[in-house]
Amino acid sequence: MTSRSYARLFLVVISLASASAGCVVVPVISPPARIAQSGGFAAGRLAPTRASAVEQSVAPVVTTRLGLHPLQAFPSLFTRRFDLGAGYLFEVMPEPGLSSFWKHGPYLEFTYNLWMAQISDNWFVRTSTAVHSDILFANGLGTTVGFGGGAALNIELVSFAGGVVAAAGVDSSGAAGFLGAGTGEWGFGLSAGVDYRSIDGAQYGVFQLGFTIRLPAAAGVVLYTSWGESGRSSGSGGQRTRRGGSVRDVVRGADQPAQGSRPAVEVRGTN
Repeated sequence: MTSRSYARLFLVVISLASASAGCVVVPVISPPARIAQSGGFAAGRLAPTRASAVEQSVAPVVTTRLGLHPLQAFPSLFTRRFDLGAGYLFEVMPEPGLSSFWKHGPYLEFTYNLWMAQISDNWFVRTSTAVHSDILFANGLGTTVGFGGGAALNIELVSFAGGVVAAAGVDSSGAAGFLGAGTGEWGFGLSAGVDYRSIDGAQYGVFQLGFTIRLPAAAGVVLYTSWGESGRSSGSGGQRTRRGGSVRDVVRGADQPAQGSRPAVEVRGTN
């Protein structure tokens, strides 16, 4: 990224911050993460001992996993053979008598990448198999601890993102901007898996299909300012969208009628 690009990038944010004393600045931090959302059915003894009146042996189940995957933040490890992750899961059976005993707990995951192929300049297809070990708690069961585990097959479309990003937009109500940097894999995929659960007398197997999302490590700030009543009456009569020159003109725009709902200025760069 050139020094001129950096100068333009910072002008966007400085312009927004100086436009109003009421500018709101919100820091944003995102670790290298993988989100897995799946649904399927469970079969076996589904109810814990203290809910023995529930005789249902098959029920739908929905599971969410939120995991940290630090290895995906490094470009040198993009073609790695394995991945490690740790996170927290939430599982619920949306059935009367069972939904109140929703489960949650930490997990560890090991993934082995079976095959990877490049399909365009920036995108790759990757298949893998994963195994995970879970520690389970259940709502309504106090400190009772259970365990679980399972395996899954995954196929993902992934890319690697890195660099600095700045963007700004204005309309008749105010202006917003973002300045940040990130590095790591991002993409999405599909998964199919089987699991086993055991907690307080409940013992059952689970089969699920789902989707996954990978997010890079990122940090930045979001800025927002409102013009207020005076700004709407005097400053919203014109807006300008420009790719060069003074970004301050874009934020304060006063020499061109508004065209559309959200004109924007965007500056992007990569290392």
